[in-house]
Amino acid sequence: EKSMMGAGLVDVRTIDTSIVVDLKYSTCNNFLGLDMYGDFNKCYLQPDVAVKLSCAQEILKSKFPFYNLIVYDAVRARSVQRKMWDTINVPYFDRSKYVSNPNNGSLDRKS
Repeated sequence: EKSMMGAGLVDVRTIDTSIVVDLKYSTCNNFLGLDMYGDFNKCYLQPDVAVKLSCAQEILKSKFPFYNLIVYDAVRARSVQRKMWDTINVPYFDRSKYVSNPNNGSLDRKS
């Protein structure tokens, strides 16, 4: 979490508490069938993306007051991306169809 904040990311719920965060990789209810995040369930985004998402939430609420945006995934540490890459049960050359290669980089340069 500190590395995400250090990279200038913000928790979207600090911008808009009405946005629902339900990170699927914090559960086993995802295509890997594994909890990749543990009890971590915060949605960190670039600040401008968080603001735009909040604006989209406002538009949605103005038209459909009982609806909310739900975020199912957001930025993740490279260590988690590596775990996903290593865990997926498909041939090596097909992995990038399902999971981004962690060697391609991320905001988290340390893990």
